[in-house]
Amino acid sequence: MKLKEVSLNSIWTSVFIGVFILFSQCTDIDFDSRNFNRFLNQFDTSIAEEEHYYIILSKYTCQSCAHHYLELFLDKNVLLPRSTTTFILSNNKTYSALEDDTFAILHDRERSIEQLSFNITEFALLKTSKKRIIQRWNFSSSEEGGYIEFLDKEFGEK
Repeated sequence: MKLKEVSLNSIWTSVFIGVFILFSQCTDIDFDSRNFNRFLNQFDTSIAEEEHYYIILSKYTCQSCAHHYLELFLDKNVLLPRSTTTFILSNNKTYSALEDDTFAILHDRERSIEQLSFNITEFALLKTSKKRIIQRWNFSSSEEGGYIEFLDKEFGEK
């Protein structure tokens, strides 16, 4: 009887640990996705079902650096449908690279994006699919090499 009791306890403990690990791995992504979706709701939109990129320019972004990063992104993605990219500007600046284009642009004048736990330094990208954030990248102005490497890896070398 003691042997069965010990076996059942260890089985339940193993099941509990497995469920805990599963939920702890999914929770951060789901939590971030829910919070990001709430942020987007302010602009009467939500995370797209299909693959989508959100480019976030923080209040700390130097305008010339951001302009350069935007040009690199646009140059690398000439074939990317404009409907798959949204720009979130929380620095109240304008960028000539975006003026004559058909991208969706959200002006976060209240800087609400900073309330989310994304640790955005200057230039951030979120990749979403099926209404969830699936990847995040964060670049500072001193990381141009890493940014170009990311663009080549994510979108292929030009």
